[in-house]
Amino acid sequence: MLNVLRQRLPSINIMYKLVMIVLLGFLMLGITGVGVFIVMYSLSTMRIGRDLAASHGISAINSSRLGGVAIVVTFLVLLIGMAMLGSYSLGVLWDTTFLNLWSTIILCVLLGAAEDFRPDLLSPHFRLVAKLLAFSLLLWVTPALVPQSIGIPLVDGIFAEPGFAWALCTLFCVGFINACNMADGANGLFPGVATITIGVLFLEYDRPAEGALFITCLMFLIFNVISGRFFLGDTGSYASALSSPAMASWVWRRATSPQDSWPRSYLTPVLSYW
Repeated sequence: MLNVLRQRLPSINIMYKLVMIVLLGFLMLGITGVGVFIVMYSLSTMRIGRDLAASHGISAINSSRLGGVAIVVTFLVLLIGMAMLGSYSLGVLWDTTFLNLWSTIILCVLLGAAEDFRPDLLSPHFRLVAKLLAFSLLLWVTPALVPQSIGIPLVDGIFAEPGFAWALCTLFCVGFINACNMADGANGLFPGVATITIGVLFLEYDRPAEGALFITCLMFLIFNVISGRFFLGDTGSYASALSSPAMASWVWRRATSPQDSWPRSYLTPVLSYW
């Protein structure tokens, strides 16, 4: 009986880590922070979405690919909480650009979630075609998301033609998603880069949605640095990879004066690294 209990109970080392995570969650967001970390821990222990340590080559323990699910759930809870308890108004309710953009992001997140919960449910070819169709439609009906120039003469000549600009941006967005997904599986550093990027944008522009996303990514990063239980999976890679170009497009259009040109200088190396 004692042996069975010892096998089911966490080890002393894991208990230390859990206590540290709970304390940090309480210091960050009070009871809400503790609840967020409990949800993350619960998702990390589920049998569904498990990856063996050998499948990535950079993990010493079996991990979960539901990290992205944890991020999406936490972000939505914080966003809905701000809308219900405060005066924050969701952009999708009054701006068709935000509505089109977030509809595309949700569609891609659902494609990733299908793969995380049930691997090989959708073929790679189907997912690639679905993403190409989603982004081609998004950029066609929302041309404001397509930059007219990026400051490189040769490329700006191509972007002067709307059709070429639309096609290039579609290919970039889809390729960017896949690149981020591969980077997460290869070295696991993608959550840290995403957290820093979103954090800098939030500190600069102070928009509530970016604040909620930054807090979510930061809490996930803290949880994962201590426990090492998560990979982002397709859900998290798709969601983080899509939110970053979406914000990049917004700040790129905003940087119209030398005083506000820092987003171009900051985002260029970030996007190049990814």
